Amino acid sequence: MRFFSGLLAILLPAMMALSVSANAQPGPQQGKFYLNGGAVMYSPPDDDVFEDEAFGPAAAMGYGLTEKWAVELLYSRFDVDYEFPGDEGDDTTQLAWLNFLYDIGGNEKWQPFLLIGGGYTGSDRGSRSTTDDGQLNAGVGVFRALNDRFSLRGDIRGVYSTEENSVEPFAFLGVTALLGKLDSTPVMPVAVAPADADSDGVADGQDRCPNTPQGVAVDTRGCPLDSDGDGVADYQDQCPDSAAGAKVDDRGCYVELEETVTIDLNLEFSTNSAELRPEHREEIQRAVDFLRAYPTATAVIEGHSDSDGAAEYNQQLSERRAVAVVNNLVAQHNIAANRLRAVGYGESKPIASNDSAQGKQQNRRVSVVVSGTRSVRQ
Repeated sequence: MRFFSGLLAILLPAMMALSVSANAQPGPQQGKFYLNGGAVMYSPPDDDVFEDEAFGPAAAMGYGLTEKWAVELLYSRFDVDYEFPGDEGDDTTQLAWLNFLYDIGGNEKWQPFLLIGGGYTGSDRGSRSTTDDGQLNAGVGVFRALNDRFSLRGDIRGVYSTEENSVEPFAFLGVTALLGKLDSTPVMPVAVAPADADSDGVADGQDRCPNTPQGVAVDTRGCPLDSDGDGVADYQDQCPDSAAGAKVDDRGCYVELEETVTIDLNLEFSTNSAELRPEHREEIQRAVDFLRAYPTATAVIEGHSDSDGAAEYNQQLSERRAVAVVNNLVAQHNIAANRLRAVGYGESKPIASNDSAQGKQQNRRVSVVVSGTRSVRQ
């Protein structure tokens, strides 16, 4: 009883008074060696020779085998009072035990464990005798973290002596130090989420569209997605497949032409020629842009000529000029052929007098007449 009273008087106040570092991890760690230094309290086998308890220094070296298991070798050397008939003195006792420790769960402060093992204890009783005793021991203990490297450690065991066939108490109290570089997880600063008033995932400082309705998909600028690029956001677009460059209303649907529009292109041809020239490219692009802006409109490509030559020949020449423009719009600009029609008017629709060379040049031309419908695409 005196043994346990003395142990509790030392062990409990020391452990309960400690404060613990926030990053501490008590006890052994997998893959790390550790050292224990401390003191033991030992009660030799009761054979009416030894006094009750003995105290002495002890050291242990261990290694973390897994997250749960560790192995350690404990060594201690101390004096035990003995008394023989007619003789008394100090017995020098030393022990070397190999033990396995098993972590039974805990927290960042405490790590309770079980232990089991065995070893050798030798006693030198001066000139009287020397004894060697094989022993087994088992018990429970706990590590109490001090910081990320050091822990207080205490355990209580029952020690079975094979020679005396008895079980005696044993206790160890000390400090455990992990060796080598420790695995440390850096404490990351708590991120403060930037303000996002419309909750679209884009911070207010970067949000180009700060009042996006809840639940609307946005791009990296915080603006609602516009998949067809018509300027109307997807969540408002009732015609989501508008062609690029087309004019649309506030619903995202095509704006339909409601009247016939004529584009007088400056496509003037050489005498007796239906060949397009490089300088025609800019004028043809005007027709392309208009036709793309109104994807449902159709166009009539009108060819004209001056009055030189036979009227029949001029009719055919004007038709070739119209066909040349149609072919260019289809092949070079991907305008659908079913939206285009080529018509030749020969010399019948002059826009200038054929009495001068300048007037004749103006009459050798192509015009584009674009027509729409009054229906509105749904």
